[in-house]
Amino acid sequence: MKKTFALPQHRILIRWIVTGSIILLIPVICSLLGFQINKHILERKIGQVNNMILREIQQNIDERLNDIVNVAQHIYMDPDFSISKLSEQDNIIFHRRIDTCFNKLQIYRSANSEIHVFIYLPAKDFLLTETTANQLHCLYNTLRQNRAIQHSVDEWRARIMENPSHSLLISDDLIYKDYGKEQLIYIIRDRSVSSGRVIMVSINSEFIDNVLTGETNENYALLLADGSGNIIANYGADILPPGSSVSLDSLKEYEPFSLHEQEAYIASYVDSGVCDWTYIICAPKAEYLTEIRSNTTINMLIISLGLIIGIVSMTILQRYNYRPIRHMADSIPSTDSRAKMDEFAWLGQRLRNLYQENSSMRNSLDHKNQREKEWYFLARLKGYKSYVLDMDLCGLIGCEERSSRFLLAIINAGTGAAQNGQFQNDFPLLVFSVKNVLEELIEGTCQYLQTMDGTLIVYLFAVPKSENWTSWFKNCTEKMEMLRLFFQDWFQTELTVSLGERFESIAGISSNYAVLLEQARRRMPPAFEPAGEETDRQKELGNRIREYVIQNYTDSNMNISMIAQEFQLSSRYISGIFKEQQGMGLIDYINKVRISQAEILLQNTPMTVDEIAEVTGYTNSRTFRRNFQKITGKNAASYKRKY
Repeated sequence: MKKTFALPQHRILIRWIVTGSIILLIPVICSLLGFQINKHILERKIGQVNNMILREIQQNIDERLNDIVNVAQHIYMDPDFSISKLSEQDNIIFHRRIDTCFNKLQIYRSANSEIHVFIYLPAKDFLLTETTANQLHCLYNTLRQNRAIQHSVDEWRARIMENPSHSLLISDDLIYKDYGKEQLIYIIRDRSVSSGRVIMVSINSEFIDNVLTGETNENYALLLADGSGNIIANYGADILPPGSSVSLDSLKEYEPFSLHEQEAYIASYVDSGVCDWTYIICAPKAEYLTEIRSNTTINMLIISLGLIIGIVSMTILQRYNYRPIRHMADSIPSTDSRAKMDEFAWLGQRLRNLYQENSSMRNSLDHKNQREKEWYFLARLKGYKSYVLDMDLCGLIGCEERSSRFLLAIINAGTGAAQNGQFQNDFPLLVFSVKNVLEELIEGTCQYLQTMDGTLIVYLFAVPKSENWTSWFKNCTEKMEMLRLFFQDWFQTELTVSLGERFESIAGISSNYAVLLEQARRRMPPAFEPAGEETDRQKELGNRIREYVIQNYTDSNMNISMIAQEFQLSSRYISGIFKEQQGMGLIDYINKVRISQAEILLQNTPMTVDEIAEVTGYTNSRTFRRNFQKITGKNAASYKRKY
């Protein structure tokens, strides 16, 4: 009887010991689960750090890309750079026009010394940059003499011409000034290759290395990929060579992922807002996982040691401190253990759900194509036919000319920006708001194109001939009035709206626009100036800036930014206009005025050199003495002693 009872006792004891051992294993399981959760959270944190760095890098690169795209736009739309002028057969007239273009390129260069312009005229075999202008073979011979190029002249010419008509790319052998250096280049090539132009505006790409170094350490890498995922360039750590590819189809912007070629890196990507590039930032996993692995190893050693000691101690104690079965049953907390494990499993799933919820959607808008449509439309309105060879406006709108009627509309947003409304200091926001409100009002009733001509928003409506024109025009007039009243009532902002006359052929768009522009001008306030008076306005602006400097040269804080703020214009525009109108840089003119006044004070007053430096706007006499020597060619102290 005693022996029969002993067997169940030992079975229960063994079962209790096993259950207790399993309970002791729970900290081990929790530690492993905690490691996985921490690893997952760590990868998320790495992704967040990547995204902060990625936003900074994207902002820096896109800003430079925007600079060269804007310069290319100005050159493309500038009549002095048009094909009709640069294809002049008379050499004297041609070189005179080249001189004009050369001077304008100098202005672009003075506004931003990092930007280089490279214009090739195939019909003339002529090359023009901001530093030189000559026949292509002459410049080639110079490069060849300096051993800066290994290609033949025909190969070099072919490499210039074979580039896509509109693209952003990295090249190392197309820039005359900085030959052999990597460049970010924006290219516009006219469709007529034989009589067209190749316009290349570039900026040195060394700043990308500097940005990457400033934001990260040497183990990071930045990959530039094209729209197909092909790697264009690798900056920082050498991860993937150019020509490799990365598949981003199943991923979202800023979502962390592991490169399949390099599992040791956590990567995030974002698309450029300027072109079809993709920026991919790569952070090494090992750099972040080393510490957590060390902590986990130490914790596992401590838990394992405690587990062994606990199991041994529990077994010994239970052999000598056995309790009845009824107390054993109450002491097994297996249900609580399972609840804890379920709780951790829920926590892991919740973290994964949060991770998915916080991933941003991929932005696939093609800003570059939209800008080019607006350039083409504006060029056609202005009548610059040489800029829009073979362009089909109806194709851009998405209609057929023979089955459509056309109408032009002008909304003067500059009038509203000049008022004391909510958009007084944010003109781009006003333009954005007008376009969006009008789009809501139109509601797909017709096809249209839009562009900006200064402060004017210009619309071209294409109305199917199947529509009743009288009814449609009445509806359009009501929509425009609703737009005007909406901004007047809600934002206290006045807009001027002008509608043109119906025309049947798109060929007459330029003359219709001229008539509508004149009609709109009569309805606009005196602040509006036609394009024909732009030169006079710029001369007046140059004179006003000059008078402002003469009146305020004693202010030591006066600089280009202060003057730009005074006239409510950009610093770059102020500098370019002043140099073009006055023949010298704005800073040089400020110094000239100050030194001229200083000469008078040195001749006629007992003031010391340091006192004169202070009253003429210099914060220290060293700068004053240096500028005095530079402008007059004389030493300030010696000049004072002479008088």
